[in-house]
Amino acid sequence: MFNAFAAHSANKERYIGDYLLLNTIGKGCFAEVRLAQHLLTRAQVVVKAIKRQGISRFFQEVHCFKSLNHPNITKLFEVIATQDKFFLVMEHVSGGDLLEHLEKYGHMKEGEARAVFRQVVSAVQYCHQRGIVHRDLKPDNILVDSDMTIKLADFGFSREVSDDKQSTFCGTIYYSAPEILQRHAYDGRKTDVWSLGVVLYRMLTGVVPFEGDNFVKVKRQIISGHFNVPHFMSREVQKLLRKLLTVNPNRRPTLEDVMKDPWLNKGQEQMLRPFSELPWGDLDPQVTEMMQSLGFKQDNIQESVTQRKFDRVMGTYLILRMMKTKMPGRTIRVRPYPSPDTSSTSSSQEVGQPFDETKEPSIPPNCLRLRVTTLPPNLESMTTAPSEFRTDTPSTDLQLGSEGSSFTQSSSSSSSGGGAPVGATYKSCLQAGQPEGGTPASPSGHTQGRKGVLRKAFQFFLRFTCCGPSTKKKHLKRTKVKPV
Repeated sequence: MFNAFAAHSANKERYIGDYLLLNTIGKGCFAEVRLAQHLLTRAQVVVKAIKRQGISRFFQEVHCFKSLNHPNITKLFEVIATQDKFFLVMEHVSGGDLLEHLEKYGHMKEGEARAVFRQVVSAVQYCHQRGIVHRDLKPDNILVDSDMTIKLADFGFSREVSDDKQSTFCGTIYYSAPEILQRHAYDGRKTDVWSLGVVLYRMLTGVVPFEGDNFVKVKRQIISGHFNVPHFMSREVQKLLRKLLTVNPNRRPTLEDVMKDPWLNKGQEQMLRPFSELPWGDLDPQVTEMMQSLGFKQDNIQESVTQRKFDRVMGTYLILRMMKTKMPGRTIRVRPYPSPDTSSTSSSQEVGQPFDETKEPSIPPNCLRLRVTTLPPNLESMTTAPSEFRTDTPSTDLQLGSEGSSFTQSSSSSSSGGGAPVGATYKSCLQAGQPEGGTPASPSGHTQGRKGVLRKAFQFFLRFTCCGPSTKKKHLKRTKVKPV
């Protein structure tokens, strides 16, 4: 099995670019996911390392991520390429996922479910608006922040589509639309709508609408389209569920239609509307001022962000903007850090280059979709409990995976800032883009009293910043990121 990160002693630091790699929170055949700390801002991020054998999945996922900019979709900060690996630096959501929330608290009341579902619908409709289908919508892939802000994640099966239909057999069986299980050509946007219906049903009841003790029975239930409607559901939400879970995809609504549904807009000041993103060229002047204090040049910032390079410059800009959004009015502490391109590095530090999609390695066209190397089992003859299938191959090359292949990454104590001490090493302190007091003194010139004050200030700072330990909903401690 591929291990994207070589084994190191517990006391030996390891870096990729400007990121200090911390504990592993997920592992797959071609990828490994680790919690990391951005050295310039001390923000916690997630770094997903993909070996070059998983290149087709990598390009697909990165292409979709680069096209999306929505407040309810996990953000991609930076892409780094090394000789043998690719690294995706992404937003860290500390609250866990929706599945964990449901398992902990049980089903939601309609008002709570509406608040969450509106965010999910907005995120998925935005993807469809950008020509991208998700194809694996389920509570596991809906991350939840401490304030119940949701973030759609795991775009490993996503694909950019036009009016052509897809034929790839992929997803998770309980949330799969009938046309996928029947091996028909399908519209990925309509299959996403079906999956959202299953997600809403599970939010309201705690269970999925179509169950069975093996794959064949679950498939039969889904194709029939019959599901129980609990007595405690309002008539409005029952009507919405029946629209979402319409067996005939031609009669299934689009998400633009769903946005007009009476239940979804009940008690809301405004009807849910498609999201309109701000142009990428409109830079935040406070964030750019902070970056200039770190040594970045205005022209380089403008070029990197407007051209969407997802390099070191853009990554720092996006992280600072995210921190500013999550902690308005708070002090954002940053420190200059030498660029790996211009400074010498130790043997324990791995330096990558910005990823360039135009320099994709030459690989056979057929390899872009081939992901199965063993003969598939006969699905119709299986009698075991229904399991999650995660493939991205044509329907003639189907491989069934077990639920054990889907994993959840847990954050240990190091996920709450298990790196080196932070506050005492900051070399500059900016609030709303303004220096707090001229040129900061070097760490070596600090007195013991100064260190004590900084330590206390940093402990207070951690309570509010996005990269500090959460003080709310302590049962949600995990970040859900799916490797390849």
